[in-house]
Amino acid sequence: MPQLVGIEIAKAYASEQNITASDQEVDQEIEKIKKQVGDQARSSGQDVSNQEAYEQALKQNNITEEELREDIRENLPVQKVQEEVSDDVEPTDEEIQKYYEKNKAAQFTTPEQVCVSHILFAKDQKEKAEDVKKQLEDGGDFAELAKQYSQDPGSAEKGGDLGCLGKGETVAPFEEAAFGADEGEIVGPVKTEFGYHLLEVTEKKPQQTRPLSEVEQQIRSQLSSEQESEAFSKWLDEQEKERDVQYLEGYKPA
Repeated sequence: MPQLVGIEIAKAYASEQNITASDQEVDQEIEKIKKQVGDQARSSGQDVSNQEAYEQALKQNNITEEELREDIRENLPVQKVQEEVSDDVEPTDEEIQKYYEKNKAAQFTTPEQVCVSHILFAKDQKEKAEDVKKQLEDGGDFAELAKQYSQDPGSAEKGGDLGCLGKGETVAPFEEAAFGADEGEIVGPVKTEFGYHLLEVTEKKPQQTRPLSEVEQQIRSQLSSEQESEAFSKWLDEQEKERDVQYLEGYKPA
């Protein structure tokens, strides 16, 4: 109910202030929607144009273009009202700095990682693992030997490449061996619940924290959106009192 009341208040204010949506603005919103649904369709593997994706979306939502245009024409003034009443809202540099410091570890820090390849042998193939390790020490190609011997079909075809892993992403013995090895070092056989592994650490990435200069605009945009929403809510509360909004019995929010 408060949400519906808020929309009606914004519509009333827009009408009083002659805030409307022109045909050109409706057309612009339609074009934004076409691009958005087109991008979404192509990202899911569909080979379609923006127009084709748009027509599909209209059909799936059981709505005509005229109905969509009327919906945009009705709701765009509400959006304009929100922009107008929160026009002066802008986070300060101090607020941005405070948010960065509070969320630096959780949002802007990439933990230490190791990039690793492995060759997996069955639980009864320890001797085979040791034999293949000797081949590697004698100059054998890790990727080729992984394709030939690894019992992990997912990585074998990629030469044993597992990508880059952080702590807590794999079983403990494997993690200890990978993070304890030097870059370029081949270690093993390492016994885990899956069998025996030979590991090659291809790269070690230390923990990295993105500086404020890199993420400042992202933080500013997020805080602006939050503050604009708060300003609009506050304005609606004031309007509700000023307009003496009355709820019927059973509909008043707690």
